[in-house]
Amino acid sequence: MDLGLHFWVTFFTGCHQKLDNTKVI
Repeated sequence: MDLGLHFWVTFFTGCHQKLDNTKVI
């Protein structure tokens, strides 16, 4: 897997979790 892609996947996953936790989508 491309390390750059892996970084963005991890970054967006973290943001998604924060949004899901605050119920702000």
